[in-house]
Amino acid sequence: MTNEEILNGILLREHLVLSAKYSHDELFAKNLEGHKEDVEALSDCDKCELLEELSKVDETFEDGGRWYNWKTEILSTYYEGETRYISIRKQVPATEMQEGGDFEPPEINIVQRKKVETYIYE
Repeated sequence: MTNEEILNGILLREHLVLSAKYSHDELFAKNLEGHKEDVEALSDCDKCELLEELSKVDETFEDGGRWYNWKTEILSTYYEGETRYISIRKQVPATEMQEGGDFEPPEINIVQRKKVETYIYE
């Protein structure tokens, strides 16, 4: 299974969960193919909103400059018998004055958790 197929499967599951939670009519009015088409039509920002319901594992911020910074969230979910990790990297406003500005679409990727050993000298 490719990372894209895994991500699409997770998005479809979250879409179905939200439909079941808020709109039974929408859930049962479509077959599985109709729901898959809905998920494929989502923008990257809408996909992020769906995924933000998952458990947050980590969050980092990087300085991007005067107008925006980079925020990376690592989310986890159980899918197809394994714990899967999803990275969402997006631009966020540097100050409240940039709220609502035009930012690049977020990057959504399936990532792997890796153990890293670090030495610190004091």
